[in-house]
Amino acid sequence: MDQSPAAESESGSDAIAHTIFLVQKAEALGYHRFWVAEHHDSPRHMGSSPEVLISHLLAKTNSIRIGSGGVMLQHYSPYKVAENFNVLASLCPGRVDLGIGRGPGGLPKTTKALQQGNDPGINSFEDKLIQLRQYIHDDIEPEHPLYGIKAKPMPEVPADLFLLGTSLSSAELAAHIGLPYVFAVFLNSDPSLMNEALKYYSDNYHNNGYSTAQPMLALPIIVAESETEAAQYASEIIIVRITLASGRTFTVFSIEAAEELGRQSNEEFTYEIQPGSVVHGTKDIVQQKINRIRASHPVEEIFAVTAIKSFEKRVRSYELLSEISWD
Repeated sequence: MDQSPAAESESGSDAIAHTIFLVQKAEALGYHRFWVAEHHDSPRHMGSSPEVLISHLLAKTNSIRIGSGGVMLQHYSPYKVAENFNVLASLCPGRVDLGIGRGPGGLPKTTKALQQGNDPGINSFEDKLIQLRQYIHDDIEPEHPLYGIKAKPMPEVPADLFLLGTSLSSAELAAHIGLPYVFAVFLNSDPSLMNEALKYYSDNYHNNGYSTAQPMLALPIIVAESETEAAQYASEIIIVRITLASGRTFTVFSIEAAEELGRQSNEEFTYEIQPGSVVHGTKDIVQQKINRIRASHPVEEIFAVTAIKSFEKRVRSYELLSEISWD
């Protein structure tokens, strides 16, 4: 999962060029999926329009699945998101993933800019997500006021839909409506919450009558030639969880960003600094750590999120990770 990061000396164009290089490298190394994130007005992460970036990445590759990690649906019309991804799935059948995120992808001012002209009371997030799936699969119910419209073009193989989250409520929603669920450890490293969310999802997905639960993890992972080198990169990563007086929570990657979010929210706020909890080390050590996670959490897939400032070292980490043999 790539966030198109720009180091201090790099431009936004440099960051996007790195993402293009990395997806081609990931395909050559045998990775199964490559997802790009959505961030707005970020000082470091340059991927503001995943659907546009995905179209270019699909054109630059041949077989790897490419998707969003994820589209921030609260800002957008489900119908328009479905149209975008139906176009992508028509261009490259069987290679498109549509991961949906519940967060804003930016600070309060960017949310206001993204939602200009929207009526926030029209739909809940759950309603939007259900409508999106209906448009993707051309399954709008007859009683729906928009029954009869189609999000054309209708691809032969629709994009696969996923829900990303960092909370119990996102796990509950994914289980309730029967979607694959990705818990983003790189955004919330609280192990007790991760355990609770994954357990609820796996237990209740079957209870809701769906066939097979598909829990996944997005882990912060750094592999290096030496343990010392990996530990140095991992020590540079922190997670800052902000809680507003209204109860809403957000994740950023610096204290400065947390304080700015609090100021823009016009609410009282607190924040908590979490260690990055990065799975790091040499190939052997990372293999042992990930196998322990897999033994405790029988997830279907694991996404690697590698946040190293040096692009060359980031590429090397993915190369080393791909050399590990998994049972």
